[in-house]
Amino acid sequence: MRKEEIERLLARYYDGQTTEQEEESLRQVFLSAGDWAGELQAERALFLSLHAKPEGDAGVSVPDGLE
Repeated sequence: MRKEEIERLLARYYDGQTTEQEEESLRQVFLSAGDWAGELQAERALFLSLHAKPEGDAGVSVPDGLE
């Protein structure tokens, strides 16, 4: 994924407009090996910290009817 596309998706993410699929794409890009020096390093660290799952965690159960 190109830097411009990552930046566009991050802007949509921060505005709350990304789909789960787009967020997963960002997660995969940031988890992949790559040169994350420079301005995207901070974005990478923030995004991955927001999407970190503790080991053995099955996720958070959301009550029915919660919107």
